[in-house]
This record gives sequence, C-alpha cells and structure tokens, in this order.
Amino acid sequence: MTKQISPLRQRMIDDMKFRNMSPSTQKVYTYAVANFSAFHRRSPDKLGIEHVREYRLHLMGRGLKGASINPIIGAATSAASDVFHITRRHGRVTLAQTAGA
Repeated sequence: MTKQISPLRQRMIDDMKFRNMSPSTQKVYTYAVANFSAFHRRSPDKLGIEHVREYRLHLMGRGLKGASINPIIGAATSAASDVFHITRRHGRVTLAQTAGA
C-alpha cells in the first residue's frame, strides 16, 4: 500500500527534479517544508515570506546555527515562491505577489 501524495507536494517534488536536485536534497527539502508547515499549522501554499521570517526566528531561538538554518529556510522560501515571486538581488530578498495568489 502506497501513501498518496498531495498535489502540492507532488508539484514541489517535480519542481525539484526540474532543477536537478539530488534525491537527498529533495528529501531534506520535503522534510523541511513539512516541518515549516506544521510549525504554522497551515498548508505551505498559505504561507508567505513573513512566515519564513518567523520560522527562522523560531529556529534561531532553538539554538540552531546558520549552517543548519540556511537549508531549511531555503526549502521554506522555495515553498513560499509558489505563491510569491521572490527575487534575490545583492543579498536582499524582494517580494511581489504573483497574479494567481
């Protein structure tokens, strides 16, 4: 018996495959987004950049260091980019809501 995958999770997996992410990176990102979603008790497609910021502060409060936090936040930001258009320029993240959101 196989567990059914939600359309949102399948889309995330497909997007990671398009980006040629390794299976281990896909596993880490999927796990990180699941925890990000559980922390906020909402689906990742209902979360935005401010939720990513709150989650980063939560992880820092737990004592995690940047080397551990950065991949987790990368996954959460990737999930948020389904709803928001996130652009990185000169170390800054700019945000514009897409028309479909």
